[in-house]
Amino acid sequence: MLSRDKWKAKYKEKQFQIKQLKTQIKRAGKAKWHHYTTWLVTLSILLRVNCNCSYECTVKILSLLNSYFHLDLKKIPCANTVQNWVSKVGLYSLENAPKKLAGRQVSLIIDESIRLGQEKLLLILQCPWIKKAKCALRFTDVEVVYMKGSKSWKGVTIAKEITKSLLAKGVKVMNVLSDEGGNLKNATQKIELPHLPDIGHALATCLRQTFDKQETYVSFTKLIANYLAKGVNQDLSYLCPPKLGRKARFMNQGRVINWAEKMLTN
Repeated sequence: MLSRDKWKAKYKEKQFQIKQLKTQIKRAGKAKWHHYTTWLVTLSILLRVNCNCSYECTVKILSLLNSYFHLDLKKIPCANTVQNWVSKVGLYSLENAPKKLAGRQVSLIIDESIRLGQEKLLLILQCPWIKKAKCALRFTDVEVVYMKGSKSWKGVTIAKEITKSLLAKGVKVMNVLSDEGGNLKNATQKIELPHLPDIGHALATCLRQTFDKQETYVSFTKLIANYLAKGVNQDLSYLCPPKLGRKARFMNQGRVINWAEKMLTN
C-alpha cells in the first residue's frame, strides 16, 4: 500500500509538471495577461505611435495583413484594445522616464496645457541640453516626463513636482523653457534654475505691445471679423480670411497677413 501511494504521488507530480509545460508552450510569445502574441501587440502600438494611424485604421491594416499575407490570426484586436495597449505603453514610459534620465543633462519644456474638466494639465517635456543634430529641435527629440491635472498650478507646487519627480531621482536639469507665465517663472526661481522664455510667446508679446492699440490694425481686424460673420454660406465663402483667435491672436498673425497679401495681389 505504501509503495502504491508513492507511485500515485509521483504520477500526480509528473502530470502537474506536464500541465505546466503545456501552459508555458501555449503562452510562448504572448504578452503576460494577454491573449495576443507579443509581435501583434508591438505592431499595433507602432502603427499608432510611429505611423500616426488611427485606432480604427490600425485594425483595418491588421485585417488586411492577415488576409493577404496569411498570418493565421484567429482574432483581430478591436480599436479599444489597441487604445488600451497604447495607453499602457504611455503610462510605462512616464513612470520609467526618470530612471532612464538619471545622470543625464537635460532641458525642460514646461507649460500648462489643455483643460480637462475643471483641471489644468501640467505638461513637462525633456530634451538633450547639448544640441546633437544640426537641424532644429524636432518632435522626436523630446519626451514626456511628467503629466498631471490639478485645479490650479502655483509656482511652489510646480517646483515641488519637478524636485520630487526629476531632481530627486538624479536627473540633471540644466535650464527650463516656458512662456512668461508668473507661476512657471516663479517655479524656476524656486528650484534655482536658469529660465529661457519661449521665443514664440516673446515675439507675440512684442507684436501685441506694438499693434494692439494701433488704429490701422484695429480697423483691419474689425473688417476681418465683419466679413467672417457675413461671408458664411455665400458664393465667395472660399475667400473668407482665417479666424482670429482671442487668446493666441498675436501668435497666429502669419496666416492672416498671408491671406491679406494674397487678396491684395489678386
